[in-house]
Amino acid sequence: MKKLFTFLFAIFVAQTSFSQLADFENLTFSSGKNYWKGNTGVAGNTSFQSGNFSFRNQNDTSSWGDYWSGWAYSKGKDSMSTSYDTSDCNAYPAIGFSASNNYAVAYQSFDDLNNHIVINSMPTNPYFLAGLFITNSTITYRSMQNGDFVAKKFGGITGNDADFLKVRFMGWANGLPINDTVDFYLADFRDANNANDYIIKDWTFVNLTKLGNADSITYYMVSSDNTATTPSYINTPTYFCIDNVIMTPSWVSDLSQNSSIKIYPNPINNEFQISNTSTEAMKFSILNLNGQLVFEDKLTGNNSMKINSENWSQGVYLIRIQQGQNQFYQKLIK
Repeated sequence: MKKLFTFLFAIFVAQTSFSQLADFENLTFSSGKNYWKGNTGVAGNTSFQSGNFSFRNQNDTSSWGDYWSGWAYSKGKDSMSTSYDTSDCNAYPAIGFSASNNYAVAYQSFDDLNNHIVINSMPTNPYFLAGLFITNSTITYRSMQNGDFVAKKFGGITGNDADFLKVRFMGWANGLPINDTVDFYLADFRDANNANDYIIKDWTFVNLTKLGNADSITYYMVSSDNTATTPSYINTPTYFCIDNVIMTPSWVSDLSQNSSIKIYPNPINNEFQISNTSTEAMKFSILNLNGQLVFEDKLTGNNSMKINSENWSQGVYLIRIQQGQNQFYQKLIK
């Protein structure tokens, strides 16, 4: 019976399309290239598609020279080179998330006074944005680590400078901004204890559920290292990389209809708790986005259970709770 329950649940998840995913594995490259960053020498906008997501690229051939901004995609595997000509599309981990081949690269150009709408054509209801995986580009990581011909070494000579680089994500719906924003620090040296300073070097999940039913996303970058001019420009290289942009269906939130079942904290850490304050027992299963069973158990009435999730990968999970004839669902984010 247990195997049948798990099998049927996996079928249910597959049939209801638990996630919409942009993993960039569908994208191809010109012969001899490990990146695509627009049409060199041709001014204007173009885009590429992955899943239900569209990513805009802009190429500029003005007096500043021929350069791209917005989004590119890459399969680069170089965590050392800082050449802007050949290596501006490399992710520092030198591979995509979960050892995949491809990933996307963002670049905010120095004359970008308006925010890019960087992810658009996203499906609206019944889906909403869950999050994405992010990491530093090689050029940005090495610049913050060592400094370069323009930007400073983060922390300065003493290591005490309160430097940082962050990305702020904003959601839009029907051309209007959503009030909430999400900040992610690609590097943070602001703590008084230098042992807590860090530069992101691995793929890290960013929870974007605060942005709700956004139909497009904009971003801009903020650094502690800027020019003294007006307007001021960021000295730190303004690149970052993303992979596995995830959307989940809106029905994955109806556990709120049952006040007797609580899951906390959520987002979960290395341990979380399920509490059942009703007198009726329940059984539950937790699956990852691929429909694979991660954990299942039963919980009697007026009881609670702690679950160790220390070895779970970062990302989005689905918990299905069955209590009597009723079923409830909830998204878990780690």
